[in-house]
Amino acid sequence: MIINNVQLPDLDVGDADVMEMYESKINEVHEKTSAINVKNKTQSQVIREQCHIIFEFFNDMFGEGTDRKVFGDKTNVLICYEAYIELVNKVNKAKSGLSEKLSSKIVKPQNRQQRRHNQKYSKKKQQYNKPKLVQGDE
Repeated sequence: MIINNVQLPDLDVGDADVMEMYESKINEVHEKTSAINVKNKTQSQVIREQCHIIFEFFNDMFGEGTDRKVFGDKTNVLICYEAYIELVNKVNKAKSGLSEKLSSKIVKPQNRQQRRHNQKYSKKKQQYNKPKLVQGDE
């Protein structure tokens, strides 16, 4: 997946361990950002704290040094949150794609009424050998 014009490995949304780590890290980001105390701090200090939370998230998910690859030497809160939101959106899209794949593979058993309805209105109706009328010589 490409985040902030940097190629990162795709997260395997079908792997329970990967999703467990992703979900816990997402929760950590929300908890830490909501716990930032803005009283008696300058705007630059708050921005640095917010960015470092996002940097830590990327490093935990993709390995140490990922924050430098994705963000460079900048500590810009707008760039950090745009990259974070982009990642979350891509993972959500992959999760919905996985759900669609799984739901199409699972065939739900049908009751008698549903089977009859499907047979009656299906495009592939059974064609029986109907006798052809042959006109004889009169």
